[in-house]
Amino acid sequence: MITFFGLTRADDILLQPSGESNGIPVYQPAFGFAFSIVVEAKPGPSRARVGNSTFATDAPDLQIQVTRPLGDGSSLVCDDAPPTLGGVPAIDPPDFSTTPSIADRINDFACRFIDGGGEKVGRQCGDNTACVLGDDGIFGCVTGDATIQFCGFIGQVLTFPTGETTVTVRVRDVQGNLGLPRQLIVRVQ
Repeated sequence: MITFFGLTRADDILLQPSGESNGIPVYQPAFGFAFSIVVEAKPGPSRARVGNSTFATDAPDLQIQVTRPLGDGSSLVCDDAPPTLGGVPAIDPPDFSTTPSIADRINDFACRFIDGGGEKVGRQCGDNTACVLGDDGIFGCVTGDATIQFCGFIGQVLTFPTGETTVTVRVRDVQGNLGLPRQLIVRVQ
């Protein structure tokens, strides 16, 4: 179950939504890059632990997608290290079907979410790899009941295009149960 879905500035301080569009929060970062997307979750009704994978053959535990291509929209999966740096293709409308094409696109974006040690996994709340800097100067989770945090820094390679891009996410627990999806809009002027 997702407990928080939002953005931080490049300095890890939370960005507040600038408004809503049809009930979906709208974020307006200063640029189409230099911010992080943050997803926090806790166990749902099954009480099973939230999975922490951001890459898997079928689909990872963090399942995130965009309605417009990021960067060059490259179709290569997880081209996130030199010498092959590429973007993420779009899925519009949002789709969590189990086709190989959709799984590749979900993996391509989700694999950009890493912990403080550079591993492609979610972070445990309360450890030193959390990515949100609180008002108290300590890194941690935004919500007190979250057990895991996924953070993806959006650098120039993944620049969001001018206009509005809808980001849709859901998470899976270790028993394979899927939570309800959440959305936000990134608006770039």
